[in-house]
Amino acid sequence: MPAKRQTRTTKIKRPARPADPWKTRPARRAPPSLTRFTSKIAKPIYQKFGFSEPHIFEHWANIVGVELARRTLPQRLNRHRERRDGAILTVRVEGAAGLELQHLAPQVIERINGYYGFQAVGQLKFIQGPLPAARPPRQSQERPLTLQEQGELIRNLAALPDGGLKRALDRLGQNVLTKPKASRPSES
Repeated sequence: MPAKRQTRTTKIKRPARPADPWKTRPARRAPPSLTRFTSKIAKPIYQKFGFSEPHIFEHWANIVGVELARRTLPQRLNRHRERRDGAILTVRVEGAAGLELQHLAPQVIERINGYYGFQAVGQLKFIQGPLPAARPPRQSQERPLTLQEQGELIRNLAALPDGGLKRALDRLGQNVLTKPKASRPSES
């Protein structure tokens, strides 16, 4: 009987597929927020007044409510080294709001501790005095577009196909043209 011949099959190696360029791109991150950098700069100043983080300043209106935030401002946070039942938060109060806030102190402490989820503040101390002047809201000085400006905007956008880009550029053009000339960037 003739011997069986063993055949050996070899796999042909195919060249590796080029990687899909869209899948190999690194994910883009959103630009960092400005508060991230300002917090780093202001942190030593806040620590001087007992605040390890500026969070309570930045979110004061969310914590105590807009109405109270308009008449108050946190000043200092004194922590007790040996006691852990909460710190003393010193709050600057405007005028006669001090008496009202003294009656609301338990609710304010409850709001602060509820916001942070732990016993952050145990007592409030009030200092009466003026608050920094709030900036007046900017009044819009926009004006309606003239017929000439509308026609020019339509002519400039006529070459674009209808869609989201065209609508966005139309809104941008209207906003730029209706701003007062003093606030527009200078044209060179």
